Amino acid sequence: MNTQRLLVTIWALTTGLVLSSVVSAQQEPLNVWKAELDSTGDWFDPTLWTEGVPQADHLVHLVNRSETQLQAGQAEAAFFSLNGQFGSIPQVSHTGGSLDVGGLISIQNGIYQLIGGQLEAEELSLGGWELHRLSGFDFDAAGVPLPENLCPNPLALDFFCTVLFATKQRFEIQGGVATINGQVSIRQGQLEMSGGQLNAESLLLDTFGLVDDFRAFLPYGGNPPGDIDQSGGQVNLESELKIQNGRYALSGGRLTVGGLAMGDPALDDQSFFTGQRTPRFQQTGGELVVQGNLEMCIPGFGILEPLPLFTDVAYLLEAGSITVGGDTIVGSLGVAPAQFLQSGGTHRTAGTLRIEGTESIYELSGGHLQVGTLEVGTGLFNEGGAFSITPAAELIVESRVTLGALAEVAAVPGAQIHLEGGQFEIQGTDSQLLAGLANLSLVVTGGDWSTLEAASSDLGQGEEGFVDNFAWGSLVVGSITEAGRLRLSDQFGNQTNLLATDSAEVFEALSVEFQEALYVDHLVVAEGSTLDLAGRKLYYRTADITGEVLLSGGALIAAVPEPTSLGISLLAVFACNGTFFRWRLSWEFGTLVGLDDPQIATTSGANTMRRIFSLLVICSLAICTTTHAQEGSATKGNARKATRNNAADDDKTVMLFNGKDLDGWDFYLGKAKQKMEDVWSVEDGILKCKGKPAGYIFTKKSDYENYVLTLQWRWPNKGGNNGVLVHCTGKKDVIGVWPQSLEVQMKADNAGDFWVIGTEIDVPNEDKRVEGRRHLNLNDGAEKKLGEWNDMEITCQGAEVIVKVNGKLVNHGTNSTVTKGAICLQSEGTPIEYRKVVLRQL
Repeated sequence: MNTQRLLVTIWALTTGLVLSSVVSAQQEPLNVWKAELDSTGDWFDPTLWTEGVPQADHLVHLVNRSETQLQAGQAEAAFFSLNGQFGSIPQVSHTGGSLDVGGLISIQNGIYQLIGGQLEAEELSLGGWELHRLSGFDFDAAGVPLPENLCPNPLALDFFCTVLFATKQRFEIQGGVATINGQVSIRQGQLEMSGGQLNAESLLLDTFGLVDDFRAFLPYGGNPPGDIDQSGGQVNLESELKIQNGRYALSGGRLTVGGLAMGDPALDDQSFFTGQRTPRFQQTGGELVVQGNLEMCIPGFGILEPLPLFTDVAYLLEAGSITVGGDTIVGSLGVAPAQFLQSGGTHRTAGTLRIEGTESIYELSGGHLQVGTLEVGTGLFNEGGAFSITPAAELIVESRVTLGALAEVAAVPGAQIHLEGGQFEIQGTDSQLLAGLANLSLVVTGGDWSTLEAASSDLGQGEEGFVDNFAWGSLVVGSITEAGRLRLSDQFGNQTNLLATDSAEVFEALSVEFQEALYVDHLVVAEGSTLDLAGRKLYYRTADITGEVLLSGGALIAAVPEPTSLGISLLAVFACNGTFFRWRLSWEFGTLVGLDDPQIATTSGANTMRRIFSLLVICSLAICTTTHAQEGSATKGNARKATRNNAADDDKTVMLFNGKDLDGWDFYLGKAKQKMEDVWSVEDGILKCKGKPAGYIFTKKSDYENYVLTLQWRWPNKGGNNGVLVHCTGKKDVIGVWPQSLEVQMKADNAGDFWVIGTEIDVPNEDKRVEGRRHLNLNDGAEKKLGEWNDMEITCQGAEVIVKVNGKLVNHGTNSTVTKGAICLQSEGTPIEYRKVVLRQL
């Protein structure tokens, strides 16, 4: 008995683990598993233990290579350890019953499998190492295998040729419930979660440091960090998930935590040698719920340290969802840069998403991001931060966007930021850092007034004002479904490197000397929406205004074209002939001035002179209008593009479904003998499809190209499979009953997928998104609840196809092998209803 106690004590000390339960071993009996090597035994077999079946006050140790099975009953222990030595890896298979450990479960070298039943303990620790002398163990010699319990690389080497190896340990949860009342610590070990449930106070993912007894060791290799792989089940942490070093991979199941901290200097013990840390969270599925804050690189005193504590702090979101109830903080001063790379999935932060640090970045290349507030580079010391976005992603900001003094914004043309009734602040003075604004579209919606910083230097109507001058790609106020209200502001001295002052006199003096304006490539004010210039100048190249613009002492000014373009426009005016005519002077850079109904007669020489004189006056007025501020309290439709007049829109819009019958449509049901009316019917303006047999209706016009198709659909009973076929060539039965075409999927929960039917189309990231004929959409979750109407918009222009569902971009394809044809609506197994099927030619 004394020998066994001594061996256990030596094993604990050599692994660097100091346990109060071991110190008190004189009072609490040691109970060691003694089954034969490579054998299997039952927990409740008293002959397999040195002290009989373990009791609630026993220190239980499994040290040899065998399997302990717990299938039923109530097992107890005061302390439980899996610590195999010299190649031994003990294993526990827990399939039923319960194990209640009053203290710590320590898995230093072994495997615990929870398949069913219940496990409860105060703490759980994974991690350990072993010592070996080089004289008896040559780890570099070819053909000399390492014991199976050791990791392949040594951790450290001392002056006495003693080698320190990390051991292998793993905790697998496939079913059942594990309850840890305190902390779960995973160092150099692995937690695999494929089912069941894990409940704990907190969880620490880190690397073991060298304790005081081993300070003489010199670094030889890198400490292997902990690793967590969750593909299913539920993990519930009342407090924090702390990732100091290692990787948490979430591909399925649900993870709920009080907070998530990645890289916290306060948790680092500088008496240990641990090297630099690389905390990472990789999400390819599943659901993460953070009830408090998500912090990447928590502020500390790292600026005073010779080396950063952390490197490569990253969150990779490829699929699945993350919901943060508090703030998401990416990076901080003096610790290390952090990266949040979102290529898919959904991220919602109720509070503030803050990016801080010179090399810290949030890269949004796909998926959906929705935050209360977005702050980039707003730290105390203005240390910068970067945000990047592409058209494949969707960003919604509910309250405020603040770009700090050294913030950097990068964007791919076509990317959008949706601001829902909040503020957009620009504090910086370096327009090159915000060059991405020129590729961005800011879409403002919501009933409350939003504000936008006019940060550009007023350089007049020339092209120089749109270059390196805080110019925007597009400014869109309102949408088809929701109005917006936007007011320009000038709260920051973007041209003077001075922030706004509380002194009205000083601000007025600065505003006179450094006049700031707003330059926009394309301006849209939707019907029912309002843009208030609030005394500022707004320069635009093109505009589409059907809403209201309040000048409020400001000016809405079209950019001036090149002189040759002006001359051509004037010649075109003088070339107009006819007895009476209505005209509107305009060009591609926007309408300059509009006359209601000027009538000029051409029946006499006098009238001809008056005509010429009138035209000269009108042209002079047009030129003056573009070079002076427009005055007035409000204008409506004063900058509408010539191509957006009502007559032109009416000519280009086709009601494919008239709401009464299927006039203009034909049908195909393969070999089925049913008639069209057996499958398709019209009732109360709704086109109803029974879903069986498989087939489709198609437009009799078969050469539609370059158009925007909009329609609404819903599932009246249950979700099913269906779709819209565009570019139908007329070649039938290419795959089953379906014709050669490109299918835009409407299948429940998969709306927006592309399915090629005898055709081809390219999409970004094809290696991840193409599965045979299926081209996955950019993000799921755009659809509404069953029974509610969904909106789909399909833009086909040339070889490009863009799909939006309920206003959200869900797919974008290029290089389509078909570019024109009929339009089809499928019947594919489940009842579905359509309405408002409208096509507008581009």
